[in-house]
Amino acid sequence: PYWKVLVEEMMNRGHLEAIFSTSTVAAGVNFPARSVVLVQSDRYNGREFVDLTATELHQMIGRAGRRGKDQIGFVLVIPGRHQDPGLIHALKSASPEPILSRIHINFSMTLNLLLSHTPPEVRDLLARSFAAFQERGSGREAGKRLEALRTELKQLLHSALCDPDDPFEVMENIRKREELQKERRSQRRAKKTSKWIPYLSNGKIFLHKNGGIYAILEVSDKDETSPSITACRIKSRRGYRKRPPRPVTVAPGEIRVVYLQQVDLSGSLASGERAQRLAAVSTDDLSPVVLPDGDSGGGARDGGLDLPCEDCVHLKMCQGKKKGALAAILAESRSLASAMEGTGDGLWLSFRRHLRFLKETGFVDSGDRLTPDGRWASKLRLDQPLLIAEAIRKGAFSGISPDILAGILAPFVWDRDQEVELKMDRIRNLDSLEKAFGRVLEAIEPIRKLKRERGFGDPPLSFGPAAVLFLWARGMPWDTLLEGVSITEGDVASLVMRTADHLRQISSLAETHPGLALGAASAVELILREPVYIA
Repeated sequence: PYWKVLVEEMMNRGHLEAIFSTSTVAAGVNFPARSVVLVQSDRYNGREFVDLTATELHQMIGRAGRRGKDQIGFVLVIPGRHQDPGLIHALKSASPEPILSRIHINFSMTLNLLLSHTPPEVRDLLARSFAAFQERGSGREAGKRLEALRTELKQLLHSALCDPDDPFEVMENIRKREELQKERRSQRRAKKTSKWIPYLSNGKIFLHKNGGIYAILEVSDKDETSPSITACRIKSRRGYRKRPPRPVTVAPGEIRVVYLQQVDLSGSLASGERAQRLAAVSTDDLSPVVLPDGDSGGGARDGGLDLPCEDCVHLKMCQGKKKGALAAILAESRSLASAMEGTGDGLWLSFRRHLRFLKETGFVDSGDRLTPDGRWASKLRLDQPLLIAEAIRKGAFSGISPDILAGILAPFVWDRDQEVELKMDRIRNLDSLEKAFGRVLEAIEPIRKLKRERGFGDPPLSFGPAAVLFLWARGMPWDTLLEGVSITEGDVASLVMRTADHLRQISSLAETHPGLALGAASAVELILREPVYIA
């Protein structure tokens, strides 16, 4: 921004005879020019070179001719390997590209809509959006196909307790039930293991999950909740071992049954004598230890899960094989999701996905109303509002200085593919920042994992941007900062300005988080200074 103002002022005063610029600068900087020179007919969009559009060409060549000074302006098209005169000629008289809706649902929009609207009201709003209008007039094949799939799904799950009109809700319920079942099995194994720990002693015989029968040689008490067990296998499913048994380490979770029988392995036994005693063990009439709750180690069925699936007549179909009509419908619906994200019907389905996630994470209650956390989180109109809100909710931003706060917010802002590398010979003393950044990552990891499981994007958060903002907030000179990082001056300036905007959003939480809001306001003052910002 500083150089932009400087270039405009110098051009207006007549101190510059020419400016070499990108198409973005040519369209966005306010300066007078008599002639515009085009050296190529394409531009780099951040990923690849693409042809100029009619609108971009008109914006650039429209700079030719100074208002109030020139009767005519000149556009020169310079031949070259990246120039297509035919394209320029066609674009010169072409109509501007049609306006396309760019609306898409995100968590910030969902939170703000729920501040004043119920879901049915939101559906009506989305149905009257420009995106819905365009979809009705376009006859897009993707929209027609998604509607057909929803019809098929409603017919297939005609008596479902979930909403079969929303394939993404069906997919989420299937996934949630699988997760809950897995978690319950894990908890049951852990509970069973903890009950067996008092029965684990030297010489005790047990059944391993691999089907082998083992005798315990030693139990280490270094961790009472999960002791380390050394054991020897005395018999497999196929009979006695031909080779002398070798000691192995067994985790408590690998034990399936503990038996009442015990081998006398007391005293200091030579390996040969120990092998003889183990070989003499009879495994024909082993009696399992009966745990206090009557369970001897067999499986137990899951109890009820907090999902509509449990009482649904279609439970077996949804939780059955991964092939079939239902699986095919859901797989195709998933593939259409991104194509339909910004369309009329797709907007409503996307809103419902975001709403379900906000309920699952406690920002919205069961009645579709914002919780207290949801209300203050709705003020965070940011790129990653949920991740930042979760860090605030977990206290990861509490008790830190403004310079560190500016630093740990920067990774949430950085959305470029380029990695921010640090030249460590010039940059030191980042220990306090690394500790705070690690605390933030630890606090938000559960919700990041859940976002990935529910099919939402989870951009990487790297340490480089944090170091850039931290050093700048600490007062490092601009030129010194640029020498210590791998990104360009413009990228650093953009990172600073966008981080400042995020800090302003956090400073609006004075009512619910006064200390944090005050620190964010102080951080803004630290980073908005020349040459990034002109007072």
